[in-house]
Amino acid sequence: MEKKPRTPLDEVKASLLYLKSLGVDGVPCSDDATALLNSMGRIAPRQTPKSLKPSAPERVVQSVKRETRGAGRPLPPRPPVPAVHKAPDASSPRVLSSEPSSPRVLPPSKGAPAPFRAPDPGPERSREETLASIRDDMGECTRCGLFRGRDQIVFGAGNPKARLMLIGDMPLAEEGHAGLPFLGESGELLGKMLQAMGFRREDVYLSNILKCCPSDPQPRPDMSVCLSFLERQIAVVRPEVICTLGAVAAQTLLRMGGGVASIRGQFQQYKGRPLMPTYHPTFLLRHPEHKRQAWQDLQQVMAVLKLGNR
Repeated sequence: MEKKPRTPLDEVKASLLYLKSLGVDGVPCSDDATALLNSMGRIAPRQTPKSLKPSAPERVVQSVKRETRGAGRPLPPRPPVPAVHKAPDASSPRVLSSEPSSPRVLPPSKGAPAPFRAPDPGPERSREETLASIRDDMGECTRCGLFRGRDQIVFGAGNPKARLMLIGDMPLAEEGHAGLPFLGESGELLGKMLQAMGFRREDVYLSNILKCCPSDPQPRPDMSVCLSFLERQIAVVRPEVICTLGAVAAQTLLRMGGGVASIRGQFQQYKGRPLMPTYHPTFLLRHPEHKRQAWQDLQQVMAVLKLGNR
């Protein structure tokens, strides 16, 4: 029987059987050899059927097996995860406690400024001024040179809530001895004028620009100190009408020059109050012809007081 010639495939099979007999299970094949065999139609391309693909549970098991391959090796420590503070949700209900919570007060650290505290107001220091408090404040006044040679301070007298306040220029010697304004003959004439107006001395308030009788009436003394006390007296009495008697009183309160004859009979304004300048009773005793004019001035004062009758 004639033998068939051996093909290359028979030689490959013989080689594989020989290697298998030696205990070799497989021979690695390079990409070039695989491509050559594919071109000869000897090896079909390897395809994995869909049925052989791992299912979803098997993929989980395989991933777990891959993670557990290095179980024998210690894992590096994980960095700490910072805590995240979440703002409270406005939609979530809040649980209110029935007991009021007291605020937590932290002690100030060293070098930190102390917490601000409002100063204690303390007792009220201001009080309403009165004529008595003004007199106490004046005391035995030595604020100017008029105190030399005086007997008493002539502060003022009359109703502390008078509607009419009459102010002269300076006390005379007799008034300085008694410490009361408008005494002697000039005081008697003023009393008659007030009586004709329907007032008594106790109904009005009497005072002077100066509080001491000057020893030398010729040089004009400094009136600023006495004027400050008189202005406080006016503020306390709050008369409806002021009547100045004499040129010095009118010039000092109105801060203007000239004699009384040029401004008498005409209401002026002193800090919102009507002021009527007229003659001093001492001047009227020396010049009785001006008494009619003085009475006309006082009649205008009466008219204003009747219009504001309380």
